[in-house]
Amino acid sequence: MAEQNTEYERPQRFRKKPVEIEAIRFADRLSGPHVALWCGGEYYKCLMDGNLVAHPDPYILIPTLEGKMVASVGDWIIKGVKGEFYPCKPDIFEATYEPAQIDSSGRPEASSRDKARKQ
Repeated sequence: MAEQNTEYERPQRFRKKPVEIEAIRFADRLSGPHVALWCGGEYYKCLMDGNLVAHPDPYILIPTLEGKMVASVGDWIIKGVKGEFYPCKPDIFEATYEPAQIDSSGRPEASSRDKARKQ
């Protein structure tokens, strides 16, 4: 009988690598078709379940690496580093990302977070 390992690995701290992504906000009904086209998703004005409206607000079904995911109005749609798309809730997006600053040569400048860390 194999011995059981009673010691468990402890959680470690990690920082997200600074990576630039492309993103677009699904702002309202008018932006829905444009956003869906950009990410290869399917735009729906509402979801009907028989004669009942099951989801009254517009949404986009986005093909992701984990299957189709729903983006609601207000969500950000992110194009990841490998070209994959996925939705992100506004509060998570705000906590995780900031606009990329581009210098005159078209290269990314250091972010305000990076500048603050160096000081």
